Amino acid sequence: MTNRERLEELLKKYPNVVTIEEKDGLLRLKPAEEIHNINIGEFLDDVYMLEAELANKENNNNITLDLKTLDTATLEEVIKASLHRQDLSDPLMMLNIINLIKIYNTLNDNFFKSENVYFDSAEELLDVRLDLQEELEDFIQKLSIYFISLFKSYNKVVYTPTDQHIKLPKIYKTIFLMSDFLTLSGIFASSKPFSTSECIYIEDAIECIYSLEQKSLIGYNLFSNMIEGLENDNSRNDNKVQ
Repeated sequence: MTNRERLEELLKKYPNVVTIEEKDGLLRLKPAEEIHNINIGEFLDDVYMLEAELANKENNNNITLDLKTLDTATLEEVIKASLHRQDLSDPLMMLNIINLIKIYNTLNDNFFKSENVYFDSAEELLDVRLDLQEELEDFIQKLSIYFISLFKSYNKVVYTPTDQHIKLPKIYKTIFLMSDFLTLSGIFASSKPFSTSECIYIEDAIECIYSLEQKSLIGYNLFSNMIEGLENDNSRNDNKVQ
């Protein structure tokens, strides 16, 4: 069965709750009014379990929640539940969680017009941040512990029987692979204090740090090219003056 067929089979349990739009390699679930008459937690469990099972399968579209039109109260309920899903694979939900926790956002009209951004305005985004403050602070602290744990683990090749080591939960690994050092450093700076004794060995640390280093290298090259271009322009202007 294709991902769409599996999804349609699941949604028989939730008739008229969402519509499916196939776009850009995604099966986007758009909520209908009926979503207010179901158990949201149960619905999310079913959808997220299917997403995790089918994520990254070749030749099939991935499933994602398109919640652009959802009212703020229900959106907060969905995000709150999603923050506790260690196996979260939903690409749009992950993107919007990052938008909630990072400190560098371009909050212009184009940002909020994007169909991939759940929030319609800066006011709504800030309201959600405030209403979910406790959950977001806990999530940021956990993410920060894992972030520092990457560096603790970077040179670790062999584990002893007494070493505590894990594979990163999907939700945190995805954030690391989607982010860069600048974004993660800003998130870490906003974290509640924690002890480095809470850091553990991460089995896939090298993969995450390599991804972050590659993004940093691209950013550095772009910045260097921009500075070089400015210096060349200034040099040409100085020569004209002489």
